[in-house]
Order: sequence, then C-alpha cells, then structure tokens
Amino acid sequence: MKSRFYLMYFICLLYSPLTLANNVEIFSDSTKQKGNESIEEVVSITGKSNSNVVYFKLLIKNEKKASVYSMVKEFKNGMFESVQVQYGVANSINTAIMYTFRDPEAPVEDCTYALYRISDGSEVMQKWKFNSDSDELKELPSEIALLKE
Repeated sequence: MKSRFYLMYFICLLYSPLTLANNVEIFSDSTKQKGNESIEEVVSITGKSNSNVVYFKLLIKNEKKASVYSMVKEFKNGMFESVQVQYGVANSINTAIMYTFRDPEAPVEDCTYALYRISDGSEVMQKWKFNSDSDELKELPSEIALLKE
C-alpha cells in the first residue's frame, strides 16, 4: 500500500508542471537539432472559423525563453480587442507544445486577428483576415521572424 502511494506521488511530481499550464498539450515528433543544441521551431500556426466561433492553434518546439502569446482583434477604426492570452514555457524537450486560442463570438464586422509573441521584445507571429459576411478566416502572409531550418 505504501509503495503504491509513493508511486502515485512520484507520478504527480513528474507531471505536475504540465498540468499547471493552461490550454497546453504536448505532441512527440522528430528531433531537430543543430549539433547538440535544440533549435526553436514553429511547427504550425493555424486558424479556422466555425459557427461564429473562431479557433487558433500554435504548435512550437524548443522555446528558448518564457513568453506570453496574445491573440488580438484589430478593427478598421484602429481599435484593438484582446481575445486571449497564453503563457509560453521555455523548454528544450524536442516535443511540440500546443497553445490554443478561442474567440467565442465572431465579430459582426470585418477585422484582422493577430497572434503576438511577447518576451524580450514583441513580434507578430501570424495574422488572419476575418470576413464577417461569409464567416471566413483567411491567413495573411506570415511575418514570423523565428529561425526555421
């Protein structure tokens, strides 16, 4: 009985950092390395609209620094509205971590969604144009400045 308790305690300690992260999932896939150093890699950034709800997904491996990901709506009149914020975790586990964002109510006017990464500086990772008439989300050319090899 005591050994079962210690086993469960050890498993909880091992996985507790992963359970504390909000909306984060981990996917195992191939390792990308340069020598012994793991390379930061954006695996994918996607967005879709479905029944007046807008969804976004970011998969990233080997984040070099802790960061904050902020999804915002930019309107034609220059106004911004925050959609959701996620906290990025610095890691070198060679496994993709998924961050998800959800806008529960699609806007009634056309706008642009932008995913920002904030760490030492700030960068726009991806933008999408939302058409309110057709409920369509179109990916704009990537502005990502991360190393891709």
